[in-house]
Amino acid sequence: MTAALTGSWPLVAVVSRVPLLSVAVAAQLDGVARVEWFPAERSDLAGLLGSLGADAVVVDSDAAAAEATVVAAASGLPLVHVCLRDDRVRVLRNGQWVDGGDDSAGTIRNVLLRALFGKEVVA
Repeated sequence: MTAALTGSWPLVAVVSRVPLLSVAVAAQLDGVARVEWFPAERSDLAGLLGSLGADAVVVDSDAAAAEATVVAAASGLPLVHVCLRDDRVRVLRNGQWVDGGDDSAGTIRNVLLRALFGKEVVA
C-alpha cells in the first residue's frame, strides 16, 4: 500500500486567490506531499486551518498571510507567503517574516520541504 493510500503524506494547504498556485505546488511536491486548494475568499481562515490539521500552509495574499500568522505562530505550523506582486516568497520563522527567495515553483518546493522535513525552524 502506498503512502498516499494510507494518508501518511504531509498535507500542504494552499489558500490562494489563484488556483494555479496549488497546481504548481502539487506538481512540485508530487510523491512527497498531498496538496489541497482552498479559495482565499473564504471567511474564518484561522478556523479552517485549526480544523484541517495541515502540516504546512501556502498563502498568496496579505490578508490570508496576516490571518494565518496567528495560527502558525501559536501552533508552529510552517507558513509560506507567495508575494505575487513582488515575485518573492516569505517564510514565517520564529514569528518574523523572512525572505525565502524568488516565487518560482522550485523555490516554493524547497522552502516547503525544509519546513516539512525539519531542516528549518518555522513559526
